[in-house]
Amino acid sequence: MIPDKTSCGKLSTNSSRDEFVDNSNGTANRCAPQTSAALYVFNHIELFPGIVRYAQRHIFLKKYLWLTGIILATACTHSTLKSGDAAFKAHRFTEAVEHYSSAVSAQPNSALAHERLGMALALSGRAAEAIIALRKAIELDPSYETKSQIWKNLGHAVLIDRGPEEALPLFQKSVKLDGKNFEAINSRGLCLLRLGRFDEAASDFDLALTLSPRYESAAMNRGTLVRMRSMSQQERQDFFKDWNKSVATGKGQDHGL
Repeated sequence: MIPDKTSCGKLSTNSSRDEFVDNSNGTANRCAPQTSAALYVFNHIELFPGIVRYAQRHIFLKKYLWLTGIILATACTHSTLKSGDAAFKAHRFTEAVEHYSSAVSAQPNSALAHERLGMALALSGRAAEAIIALRKAIELDPSYETKSQIWKNLGHAVLIDRGPEEALPLFQKSVKLDGKNFEAINSRGLCLLRLGRFDEAASDFDLALTLSPRYESAAMNRGTLVRMRSMSQQERQDFFKDWNKSVATGKGQDHGL
């Protein structure tokens, strides 16, 4: 599965926040109610012409409103990310998508919010949307180019949506950036397994287990490889056809990802 450790650190577990619903888009922004109400005013300032006219005459207030909006947006993003992280760790991926989507709405230029959203989308069976979110994260923060984990996460989404041929280079890049990323090594092995390159796949699964002996996904894939060797070509095709259907419905964590 896509783990709870991202390129920007470990996921938090705090999620106790009140809920404020922004009726403009129907999404729930899980911030403290005072913060959410103030953020709503800032994001819908055109609905308050008196404030606009006053701010135009008082440059200090205009700057204050601008700075307050940034602070409020950051606070709301942090809150919704924490709620999304708690849902993600509990494998409630659909709920995590809702929280992360709210974080993206509050702060559209947050690379971290887009990355977390992409991770949750991939494990919710929405791989095509996950690809968009993860590539947006890389676009917003060029430093992601050098982070192994973001390429592994993108590789997972591409593997589900487009297949092993397109996903393999992404996992190779992830491993190149961090040769001890056992999750990326396992995922590269899964691509090689899907492509019928069994010996190379076995080497990757063994390496992943050497780096992390209790890593269940690699052990699962190692067992699948043993069964693959004794299957006919048609049986392998049928197996991966069923695999694709299952993963596409949001069960990738149960199938060696």
